[in-house]
Amino acid sequence: SGASAAVNAAPEERANALDAFVAEMAGVVGSGTLALDAAKGVERADIDGLTSIDGRSSLSSELAEELLAVAVAAVAEVTLDGLSGATVVLEGAAAAAGALSEVLTAAGAEIVASGDGTEIAATSADVLVCGSKLGLVDHELAERLPQRAVVACGPAPVTAKGLAVATRRGITVTADFLTLAGPLLSFHPSPGATRDTVRDDVDARIRAIASEVAAHPEGPYLGAAYRAEEFLRTWRDELPFGRPLA
Repeated sequence: SGASAAVNAAPEERANALDAFVAEMAGVVGSGTLALDAAKGVERADIDGLTSIDGRSSLSSELAEELLAVAVAAVAEVTLDGLSGATVVLEGAAAAAGALSEVLTAAGAEIVASGDGTEIAATSADVLVCGSKLGLVDHELAERLPQRAVVACGPAPVTAKGLAVATRRGITVTADFLTLAGPLLSFHPSPGATRDTVRDDVDARIRAIASEVAAHPEGPYLGAAYRAEEFLRTWRDELPFGRPLA
């Protein structure tokens, strides 16, 4: 489903607070109920006590950036019916910028701009890959985007109004939760899985879903949302409120 945690402590108490957090969370992480990664202000070493009992495959951390790139490339390729000769703007790619550039270039695309912010996002290209912040593509930015497609590399970079404006202008907006699923698919791979088999599996699964929702009459974003909601209904009586838009 998704979870996050914040530890609030004075600087001199930081180490003790993180140790207490690790001790508090050890039971649920060890049982497989919860999995956490180090995020802003926290190093992997700070939560070693949780990492050592995390049931996820070690490949999930080793390949996280690469698998995000594989998923982004798969969705972009399906959306544009091929990436050969396509131009791409990378906005907010952060640590995954290198992997994204490598995978997209290998697929035949050309990276024409890279960086953070709305000015980079508005650079002329076929595809905008974005994710620096929630709601980056609001209705105002969507009104001046020059690209044919928007593919997320971070959570919820498009607002509800941004989606509406982009769709009206003929810009295809794809689902962030589809591309962001790439690394998640490596959490529990098949026995004997290798880097190559995990990568191939992620590519095939993301590509298949992107192809399935591409022709949805309400667009691939809502098509993916409807598909996800049907899946959620297999174990939930009620769905979360709203759609994953900023």
